[in-house]
Amino acid sequence: MAIERRNPLPLGRYWVDVFDPHIADFRVWLSNHEDSIKVEKQENYLPRDTYPAHNWYLFTVTKETPWEGPGLPTIAEQEIHASEDTAQKPPPEPSGLDQIEAGIEKAGNFLLIGALVGAAYVGYRILK
Repeated sequence: MAIERRNPLPLGRYWVDVFDPHIADFRVWLSNHEDSIKVEKQENYLPRDTYPAHNWYLFTVTKETPWEGPGLPTIAEQEIHASEDTAQKPPPEPSGLDQIEAGIEKAGNFLLIGALVGAAYVGYRILK
């Protein structure tokens, strides 16, 4: 995901998180440019222990529009439809079955190594 640094904003899709106390100013910016900005989605988040209140916006610029902040918007790829699409997520935890299969595979490897070591020892004893 790339940040759009050009001003005015060129035509395209963008997303931005707007935190208090800038939410009201951003709404004014949207209303001042309703002829060139189409909000596709807005998600509102109440304050939490670690985050202040904020809104997430996905919007399309239909003609060059001066950007007035806050911050800079991120260029939204086609697969972006909600704020959760913009977060990096860790890989999913393996299922119980995956963990059992991995355990069986490890045990099988140990048995094979044990059998090879045993066979080598027997061969050594026979040749000795």
